[in-house]
Amino acid sequence: MRIAVDAMGGDHAPAEIVRGAAQAAGEFGLDISLVGLPAAVQPLLDSHPRLQLVPCTQVIGMDEHPAQAVRVKPDSSICVCARLCKEGRVAGWTSAGNSGAIMAAALLIQGRIRGVERPALGSIVPTQNGFAYFLDVGANVDSKPDYLVQFAAMGEVYAREMLGRPEPRVALLSNGEEEGKGDELVRETSRRLRSTMPGFIGNVEPKDIYGARADVVVADGFVGNIAIKMAEATAEFLFRTLRDEIPKTLPGMLGGLLIRTGVRQIRERIDWREFGGAPLLGIDGVAVVAHGMRNGRTRVVVTGMGTVNPLGKDLEEYWNGLIEGRSGASPIERFPSDRLPTKFACQVNTFNAQDYIERKTASRMARFSQMAVAASGMALTDSGIDLSKEDDYRVGVAMGTGIGGFDEMTQGAISFATKGRLNPLYAPMIIPNMAGASVAMQFHLHGPNTTVTTACAASTQTLGEATRMIQRGDADVMLAGGAEASLCEVGIAAFNAIRALSTRNDAPERASRPFDRDRDGFVPGEGAGTLILESREHAINRGARIYGEVLGYATTNDAYHQVAPDETGEAPAKAVVLALKDAGLQPEDIDYVNAHGTSTQLNDAGETKALKIALGDHAHKVAISSTKSMIGHLLGAAGAVEAIATLLTINRGIIHPTINYENPDPDCDLDYVPNTARRKDVRIAISNGFGFGGHNAVVVLARYQE
Repeated sequence: MRIAVDAMGGDHAPAEIVRGAAQAAGEFGLDISLVGLPAAVQPLLDSHPRLQLVPCTQVIGMDEHPAQAVRVKPDSSICVCARLCKEGRVAGWTSAGNSGAIMAAALLIQGRIRGVERPALGSIVPTQNGFAYFLDVGANVDSKPDYLVQFAAMGEVYAREMLGRPEPRVALLSNGEEEGKGDELVRETSRRLRSTMPGFIGNVEPKDIYGARADVVVADGFVGNIAIKMAEATAEFLFRTLRDEIPKTLPGMLGGLLIRTGVRQIRERIDWREFGGAPLLGIDGVAVVAHGMRNGRTRVVVTGMGTVNPLGKDLEEYWNGLIEGRSGASPIERFPSDRLPTKFACQVNTFNAQDYIERKTASRMARFSQMAVAASGMALTDSGIDLSKEDDYRVGVAMGTGIGGFDEMTQGAISFATKGRLNPLYAPMIIPNMAGASVAMQFHLHGPNTTVTTACAASTQTLGEATRMIQRGDADVMLAGGAEASLCEVGIAAFNAIRALSTRNDAPERASRPFDRDRDGFVPGEGAGTLILESREHAINRGARIYGEVLGYATTNDAYHQVAPDETGEAPAKAVVLALKDAGLQPEDIDYVNAHGTSTQLNDAGETKALKIALGDHAHKVAISSTKSMIGHLLGAAGAVEAIATLLTINRGIIHPTINYENPDPDCDLDYVPNTARRKDVRIAISNGFGFGGHNAVVVLARYQE
């Protein structure tokens, strides 16, 4: 991730600015563009490869006559930063020059301070796509109105140039006393702004800061009682976030600031010794502008998709099968099924690993790993990313699987029982993490690599967890998906033993019938799906095509039973509610639900109940369909493959049907888009993934908007 630092000329301490930027770059793995420093500092940057000097001809300047407005010059450092941000070349910028403030900016821009819907300790420009945050980090007792007027002008530029507000409204945070009887600095600043800034709407008290109709709120945090009142107004936010989210590598940055506020509740609730408690000196009114974010977090987009599944070996085959309402179920061909109650499955019989992987390498992989590599290769190709130009430690993998190498495990057990020996690669072939590891080895990816094995919720969770990795700044790009290949005699027998599978052997293509009254179990399937996730900034910088955006994610657990869902539907409903909250959305914002929809009696009734709880009346208005009605249940791969279907729906404006829905069930009485695809403009959708063990995961996917 790259951020910009507006040094505003850097005349006061250019070496300190470079040192602070270097420290922040090292702590957070950032690339930093320094804007507004003189060319003479270039030798200081030579030993810091992550720092870049961006020239500009002027810094922010004020007219000499104090009664005139601040003139923000179009080629000044603030405007250069705005352009860098608007063009997607940086994720955000700060006007701070000291290390603590730059790192504070990095925390905000990376989304490390979570839940920042109303960030405070300063002031905010809230918008759908970003905010301007004025963070008070200094104790400069010689502050002058000039500083606050300058920062008001900076906020005005942000609101006008980047948020499209033609006449930004600016407010000054007061110290809570009557105007004219408060601190001299506040009075003088208010007078200056009132006489020079047409959009100035007056003073606002700390308790009213969130309700103010201003686009920009300017504050000086260490004059009079402002800091105390602001801390009191934001204590709940601080309690919720700072203890877990501010790393110990920032000793005293915010700890020292709040100790000096003397807020009794904060002293009692937080042991500031964890943060050092040393005072931090700097300039007042540091402006941090984070663009390309939602609710204070890095925006994560989907730029590539690939899948191998029972309907096809690429996106178009898959999509065409879905829209046609084609079933992928057929009689089992790869192994004997005469002893099994279920003699059919949704198979990928045409899959040949050597189409995607060198023969010798493929022979060392289990089938689920082969499919993961195949889907990932297709997704990378689809994304157009050139891995040779990427930092391979910034590209990671998150793979989900329910079981891993089930068939290979079974065959190994038979070999050992009958021959007394095993393939030397038996253990590494079957373990679940080998799918993600194989993807990393195939494409030489050294970034974060994780495996989720939460049964049928696994690859829905990988999408959410990979998104959070990017938002934390751990990676720029993540390959997120899932793979499953458990179609074998023992695998089918295991699910038959718990009566989870359909036994409609006379008509396999009609066996998967989610939400239908006559459903009798799920149809087992196999396959893999991978989605390429990137920070919005990274995707824009390389000119990527964007399928959509991951807006929200949540996960819960039933804590109820090994295989049966809790019939109350409360835990999956909570996952939906939390995912919408994470996305900053209401139920009415959802246009489509890609249901877990397994075709079992308990799941489908429970999911229907959960949607009614979570969405309220809107549950009866939203379109819902089950991809499993056509591809069967891909277990740990289901979430990824179904998320791909959801994003294709968003892009193409057609909702695939729930096939075989013939006899309505009174317990499943919502709109399941029965049997025929439906045209609909879908902007925002959710995709559900629920698994044995009570795991529930929900992702919110949306059409990409600037």
